[in-house]
Amino acid sequence: MHPKLTRRYFLPLISLLLIRYIPGSLCQNGGEYATCGAPFQCAGIRGISYPFFGWDRPEYCGYPGFQLNNCQGDCAGIRGISYPFFGGDRPEYCGYPGFQLNNCQGDVPILTISSVRYRVLEIDNSGKTVRVAREDLWNITCPRFLYNTTLEQNVFLLSPNYPIITLYYGCSTINGQAIPQLPSMFPCVVNDTSSASFFTVGGNFPSIPGLETGIRCETNISVPVNQAAAGFLAGSTASIVSLQDALASGFSLQWSANNNVCENCTRSGGLCGTNRDSQSFACYCVNGTSASTCNSIETENGT
Repeated sequence: MHPKLTRRYFLPLISLLLIRYIPGSLCQNGGEYATCGAPFQCAGIRGISYPFFGWDRPEYCGYPGFQLNNCQGDCAGIRGISYPFFGGDRPEYCGYPGFQLNNCQGDVPILTISSVRYRVLEIDNSGKTVRVAREDLWNITCPRFLYNTTLEQNVFLLSPNYPIITLYYGCSTINGQAIPQLPSMFPCVVNDTSSASFFTVGGNFPSIPGLETGIRCETNISVPVNQAAAGFLAGSTASIVSLQDALASGFSLQWSANNNVCENCTRSGGLCGTNRDSQSFACYCVNGTSASTCNSIETENGT
């Protein structure tokens, strides 16, 4: 064979073999850093590089354990999700306990807080807020089960300027007198029986002209809404449609997930997460994992 032809075909073959069989020990440090640094957008993610592989990117281009699956879908249309959230193909150690997102293959991510499911409408990483809406009240006002909006106070706090509306179910007069039709009234079926229901803004039960006796209701739930929606619901033109719109607009929550520690970590060039063994804060750096920042790194293996 001609010497030039030999070099032409032999050198690329050697390069390919070196790439395929490069020792994994040379690339072990910083695996969490690379994983958590990838945008949380399963499919549609651009610029994927080592150590990730999957779909039309060959395995020899990545590192074992970094295969991306479900590359034909997306994370329910929400892009750029990072700490403290995790879920889908984003490992738990990249987030914070209580911030798991589900339904990533559906139309919207779902965040569960105190056993109540919320639709994630918007995430503001800089402001540390997430705007959510009750899944059980999405486009309906008569859910099968009635739950109050209860927050885990050490993790989530209702943002300012979100008044509370109260939904009253199974209402009737004490003496059986018919209840006049009001803008704040909406029909509901409770135990296969149609009954009157009301919504109020600020928790005050509406005054009903011409009603001789009081009203009693079987149960009620409270839900925050934005200031503009609350103002509209308090007006004389309120309706069940405006109530549904108010509930669908959602409300904003401020989160607390080692915020200050995380900011120090990111300023040092690290990525925030949670230690898989101790469940304490972890700062993932290029050369290992720290309990605080990459400037004074203390790796998990004690080096």
